Amino acid sequence: MRGLLKYSQILFLSIFIIAIKLEYNAQNPIVDSLKNYLKNAQQDTVKFKLLVSLSEECEIQEILFYAENAIKLADKIIQNTKDLSDAQAKHILNLKAHAINNIGFYYQNDGYIQKALECYSNSLKIQLHTNDKYGAAESLNNIGLIYGNQGNISKALYNFEKSLKLNEEVNNKAGIATTLMNTGIIYQNQGDIAKALNTYEKSLQIQEETHNKGGMASSLNNLGTIFFSQGDLTKALIYFERSLELYKAIDDKHNISSTFSNIGIIYKNQGDKIKALNYFKKALKIQEDVNEKAGIAHSLNNIASLNFENGEHEQSLLLCARALKLRKEINDNEGVANSFNFLGDSYYKIANSINLKNEKQKNYRLAYSYADSSLKISKKLGFPENIMKAEKTLSKIDSANGNYKEAFEHFKHFIIYRDSIYNEGNRKAIIKNQLKYEYDKKEAIIKLQQEKERVIANEKNRFQQIVIWSVFIGFLIVIVFAAFIFRNLNTTRKQKLIIEEKQKEILDSIRYAKRIQQSLLPNDKYISKNLMRLQKK
Repeated sequence: MRGLLKYSQILFLSIFIIAIKLEYNAQNPIVDSLKNYLKNAQQDTVKFKLLVSLSEECEIQEILFYAENAIKLADKIIQNTKDLSDAQAKHILNLKAHAINNIGFYYQNDGYIQKALECYSNSLKIQLHTNDKYGAAESLNNIGLIYGNQGNISKALYNFEKSLKLNEEVNNKAGIATTLMNTGIIYQNQGDIAKALNTYEKSLQIQEETHNKGGMASSLNNLGTIFFSQGDLTKALIYFERSLELYKAIDDKHNISSTFSNIGIIYKNQGDKIKALNYFKKALKIQEDVNEKAGIAHSLNNIASLNFENGEHEQSLLLCARALKLRKEINDNEGVANSFNFLGDSYYKIANSINLKNEKQKNYRLAYSYADSSLKISKKLGFPENIMKAEKTLSKIDSANGNYKEAFEHFKHFIIYRDSIYNEGNRKAIIKNQLKYEYDKKEAIIKLQQEKERVIANEKNRFQQIVIWSVFIGFLIVIVFAAFIFRNLNTTRKQKLIIEEKQKEILDSIRYAKRIQQSLLPNDKYISKNLMRLQKK
């Protein structure tokens, strides 16, 4: 989503330029295709999805038109479609949140920071309502980026921490890595190099695990800025060159040119201005080839700075004026503020090198005008680092003109904004956030362990219940079987008794008949006696 952009205000090594992704849209075939599809679309749901996609892919000036129409159509679909299922309504709401998020990016880029915050917050509410953890994590990250740019470290870290938790819950490794990088930038800007290094390395490890070459390159770039800020230019160069190889492997022209610029800055700081200029020109050529106006402006400023150091003041100012024009064309207000401040500082230095009073005063006036414009835009944006730079430039100009009271006021504000960025409260917020995150991680581990133990205990209980019920059912089966056997045995015993009784009755009958028979027939003795009597006769 458009709002999910990495920011960096680490010295002048700006790795992530907010407007970079917007430059190719003027000749973007995706936008042309989406517009053609939109013309022929009949169904509201199809139109709605196309409008959301266009709000993501179009030029920044067109975002508001496509996103607002998408939101209106989303409300119409939800209100008027009777047979809309819960899943369909949820999907439409998530896309609506996406469109609101893109409007937030539009306002953020245009300098309306409060409006941008409101949009990101409204997008977040919808995502929390629909339980869209991916989208909610992204919105929280966008909110954190704004607070980080405003110097509100505690709120920035709070939102990054919540974003990180949601990304971890859904195992969104790309989101985890991005949030870690943004948190690392906070640590780095606060001077907590150890934590910044640790966070960048964690981000790099995740990118390596997922084989995300673009993410790996970004993490290596951030690590390079750490070593640059520590004055270890050799190690910084190694990291930038490793990053460059990865960007070349995926043919990421935007970041190839950005890394060329970073390498050029290394050589510039090493005093090798020829190599520095060569890398700045390499970056510029790629940016001109793809019509990347934000990148072109960035490279022009780098070359202008080098020219100014070489005494080529006129050429430097022309290049800077060209960069300013490009930044105005793409509504890169932060870039405009930086260009104004560069021009103000340049005219101040030119004035100091001139002896003619009229020429000197003319250059001081120009210097003050540009620096004052930078201050106004920076205040509108609400970015303390840009305000700090402008206040410092104005203080020097007023002091050179003899306006010591005004110079003191500007210097006082410079100190206030400088301290607001690097104050103890912010350091404490970082420590508190780190401790809270570590505590929450430990709590999460403990809860996970407890959950595992609970699952194991439940499994044991379930197994015991199964065993108990198995034994009980088995016992019942045995009882039923035993009752059946007993019943059969009892029946058999009764039948046996009946048979025995019948047999006895039969035997008794036989014996009784025998006795009758015996009583009717003469016995052996009687027959023998009669035979003997007959013989005698």
